[in-house]
Amino acid sequence: MSSRLDAPVPVEVLPAAWSPVAAAIGDLGGEATLHGGSGKDGPVVSDNGNLVGDGDFGAVTDPGALSQALSATPGLVEHGLFVGMADAVYVGTGDGVSVRRPGD
Repeated sequence: MSSRLDAPVPVEVLPAAWSPVAAAIGDLGGEATLHGGSGKDGPVVSDNGNLVGDGDFGAVTDPGALSQALSATPGLVEHGLFVGMADAVYVGTGDGVSVRRPGD
């Protein structure tokens, strides 16, 4: 549990668009890297044949703005910021289940 996202954001990118998407991530203050496959040559590929990577933005202070900017990036199919998509988050702990809602 963390009050701020400070892990790389997963991204799915059309193969032909990796270079411009990586540049766009750089323009947003991040660093783009491809996921390398374990026990295989080349990068990780999604079920749809797209490249899977990360955008490392350090500590994300405005996930909503970053989500919008990533969603508007041509060639970026999807990202791992799920802003405004859940009413609650259920987290299993050693003491049971903790429920977090927006504003908690």
